[in-house]
Amino acid sequence: MPTSAQALLFVYGDCGQYVTEDQFNDWYDNEHAPLRLTVPGFLTAARYKALDAPPKPFPKWLALYDMSSKDIMQSQSYQDLRFKASNNEKEVVGNLEVLNRRVYELIDSSESEENTPNGGDKEAAKFIYVVHMEVVRIKDKELDESRYKVQEDHFIQWYTSTRIPRLAVVPGYMRSRVFRLAEQPVELAGKASSNKSRTTKAQSPFSLLAIHEWNVEGAEVIDLPEFKMCMTDAESWKMEGEEAIAVMEDRLFGLYKVFHKAGD
Repeated sequence: MPTSAQALLFVYGDCGQYVTEDQFNDWYDNEHAPLRLTVPGFLTAARYKALDAPPKPFPKWLALYDMSSKDIMQSQSYQDLRFKASNNEKEVVGNLEVLNRRVYELIDSSESEENTPNGGDKEAAKFIYVVHMEVVRIKDKELDESRYKVQEDHFIQWYTSTRIPRLAVVPGYMRSRVFRLAEQPVELAGKASSNKSRTTKAQSPFSLLAIHEWNVEGAEVIDLPEFKMCMTDAESWKMEGEEAIAVMEDRLFGLYKVFHKAGD
């Protein structure tokens, strides 16, 4: 994937009871994702399927689009996609339980030259470890915005200097990227409100996101002791002075499909 990518379109999806997986995948693979790659500034597109064991199997589907800038989402070319939506797209989207769009901006990137052929130009990871992260003020503790930003930066520095080096030694490691939420999430699915308890996490994302990538299947990574020791449940993080804490949530995904721009 291109190192020129400075932003990420992150889309969680789940079929629910009104759309079959065959319908969902046919629409996403043949209409939705390919159309987005026609927009200038969209660099890559790939879909992933959850590998989480219960109780964290939701949402089941994830799509990632690398973009040259977060501003691509406001471009006329992207806005014009709404006029190209087929009747099938309108029907599928209107009946999905979750289709949640989030836009992130890159704040840190670390790559393995050994396991990223050609500088990472086009290879999509076979397995990704997704970590949603949020710096949260402790109840009854006063913390102004400037101090909050300092502690958020402190957390990011801690994460990139401790977690990422540990993950980098896990066989097959390709790279890690850390993002900050750039836009408020958009819930696109028509049926999402039918089950609020399941969609809460999809609708209220944490402000920070880390995506760690491997060029081997998840089954070859998940049970390795080097990987397990990096799972967020194994180590919490508290801010200096206990003014805030960092909350983290893991997700595991395996590659489902890679999309290519016309002519590639």
